[in-house]
Amino acid sequence: MLLSVRRFFSVAREHQFPALLADSRRRQANVTNELAEQVFQALDILLHGFEAAAERDGSNLLNEASRVEDDHLYGGLLTVLLHLVVLLYAEDKGLLPVEHPLYQGHLSVFGLFGQLQDDAGQHPDSMARRFGSWDRLLALFRAVYGGVHHGDLHLPPRRGELFDPDAYSFLEGWSSGSSAPVDDVRRAAVRVPSVDDGTIFEVLRKLVFLGGQRLSYSSLDVEQIGSVYERLMGYHVLRVYHPAVCVRPDRVWLTAEEVLEPPASRRAKWLQEATGLAKAQAEKLAAAVQAAANPEEVLAALETVRVKNTTRARPNQLVIQPGEERRRTSSHYTPKSLTAPIVRRTLEPLLAAMGPEPPSELILSLRVCDPAMGSGAFLVEACRFLADQLVAAWTREGRAELVASPHEDVNLHARRLVAQTCLYGVDKNRLAVGLAKLSLWLETMARDLPFTFLDHALRWGDSLVGLTFEQIQGFHWQPTAQIDFATDELTVALEDAIVERRKIQELAADPSPWAQREKEWLLHDAEDALLRVRLIADLIVGAFFSAENDRERQKELGRRLQLVTEWLKAGGREIPTELIVMQNEIRERIPVFHWMIEFPEVFYAERPDPLDGGRPNGSAWMDAFVGNPPFMLDTQQGLTTTYNLLKDPDCHDPRIEELRRLHEEMDRAVLAAYGWDDIPVPPYGTPATDAERRALEAFEDEVIDRLFVLNAQRAEEEKRQITAKPVKAATKRGRKAKDDGAQGSLLD
Repeated sequence: MLLSVRRFFSVAREHQFPALLADSRRRQANVTNELAEQVFQALDILLHGFEAAAERDGSNLLNEASRVEDDHLYGGLLTVLLHLVVLLYAEDKGLLPVEHPLYQGHLSVFGLFGQLQDDAGQHPDSMARRFGSWDRLLALFRAVYGGVHHGDLHLPPRRGELFDPDAYSFLEGWSSGSSAPVDDVRRAAVRVPSVDDGTIFEVLRKLVFLGGQRLSYSSLDVEQIGSVYERLMGYHVLRVYHPAVCVRPDRVWLTAEEVLEPPASRRAKWLQEATGLAKAQAEKLAAAVQAAANPEEVLAALETVRVKNTTRARPNQLVIQPGEERRRTSSHYTPKSLTAPIVRRTLEPLLAAMGPEPPSELILSLRVCDPAMGSGAFLVEACRFLADQLVAAWTREGRAELVASPHEDVNLHARRLVAQTCLYGVDKNRLAVGLAKLSLWLETMARDLPFTFLDHALRWGDSLVGLTFEQIQGFHWQPTAQIDFATDELTVALEDAIVERRKIQELAADPSPWAQREKEWLLHDAEDALLRVRLIADLIVGAFFSAENDRERQKELGRRLQLVTEWLKAGGREIPTELIVMQNEIRERIPVFHWMIEFPEVFYAERPDPLDGGRPNGSAWMDAFVGNPPFMLDTQQGLTTTYNLLKDPDCHDPRIEELRRLHEEMDRAVLAAYGWDDIPVPPYGTPATDAERRALEAFEDEVIDRLFVLNAQRAEEEKRQITAKPVKAATKRGRKAKDDGAQGSLLD
């Protein structure tokens, strides 16, 4: 038995339960890192596969996609990898009909990998000349998006932006600038890129096997799936026109021509800034470059710091290059060890404010938001926490069995209700928004729900740029008075939109296909109601960003006010083209996000306040915000980025070094409290050498050993206290037991 006494005291230390638990946690963290690394390698393989297909097909689709803004080419390739990771997770969790022979034989990702594995074993030399796997994956992606009903195989339509087959048209073989082929003739003329089976097999092998063993996706946390995306943020696809080498640690591709461009006196500093190399490494590399006699020798010098498992890029080859933001901020993965305590510390006071036993209705009326949600790690944890509180409330109210009766699992039902009624999120990365919706879909095991079930609450936009009700009513970012037409437009829009959006939340408990379609129509109607007032708000923001000084801004604002006034006086039906152009200009520059318009049911004055007994008080708004705090304001680094830098042995920023010193000081203080000053504290962070790794393991083993001994001593003391004759308690009213002055230990 894993939790038996024998597992604590009668087996070797490495087989005792605490050691097994610690090892499990270390392995889980390693799995996250290794999976993200292999997904990146799979991304590179997929890029080369598409490049070979374009050459084979005589196609110009990749070149066209590379010219589309917003890293369209990289976004498409990354989306394919996210599709595969999410579907592997969903299949392993039983969220897709893997038990059906038709799905298993013709659609399943795991099924496809098994078939390719057999083919590679029997025909290893011909995999690059075999085709069909990519077509099958496209069919699967479309089946997930649009649904399948064939005989007794029923796959409900999931929809959602992340699986939209028209989002990245080059993946399916038609030009980004043209409309999707819908008629039979045009569709028959489309030629799907001839990505070979060998490429797809290698991609899937990177996703299915980890460290030589098959990866169990069902054992991963949802946050680990999100981390795959977050670790791949900030990269681009570009073409190198000369031979290039991928240099660690930042995976920057460098050509000899680029390295030779800076003057010798500044080359070491340039290499350090461009690649992320430590100062000593950059200086050593600069010296080797200086001694090189020709470009080939420069490339040979770069080979000494080449990223493992990469090969030299040939001229005109496409490569995956990190952008400036990626090199500056590194990884953005937020582990559960950070989200759980932050969410708990944030939400526990809200529950306490509701009373010792908060009712389920008040819990479901809480509104919790992450204003920069990324892939939704904090929202997933908030969903777990509030769902546990909701189930506890149902149990206190004697309703748990009643609630559970129409649902297969009361805990999962609670998570679905919380996700659809309590949680809100915003992010300026559109792909992240789609992945956050998927993360909560996976966490709630919403097998019968579409990926769009949170479209009303998880939105795309810049949470730092937008207007309040008062600013819209005054048609100014610093309003002094209300303008009648703006107030009237806002009032009408809110009345209509709030009704529709509250109906969406009322349907949260209904998983039927009818309810899901109804929610989509309700959201469409709410968006339609807000269309004109959102336009007015965007025009105000656009005026602010139209100039650098207040005088020019005021002039532009006055011009726009006149145009809007004339439009509304004329009836306000068809929006003038000039106003639409101005709105598009600011939206293309900044994804403006007006909080009170996007979430009107949260910010309207009549909203019942769950922290005030459910009474409307005009100040409810969002009840809590969760997420990474701005931990280092001067560099705009969040807590996650800072945490990752603390663990990065190549980071020597003085502020990070100071944080490491404080961590080590806290470790020594804790050891001193136990009287264990003789235990040397190892350097804080990820071990960079085998010696440091052995020192860290020795430190952990020593602490655990002493805790075992202390635990055994405390157990013996408790036994003696239990068997000893108890002291007769005082019975006189108001009399207290005498305080002997003893102090509790850290284990109390």
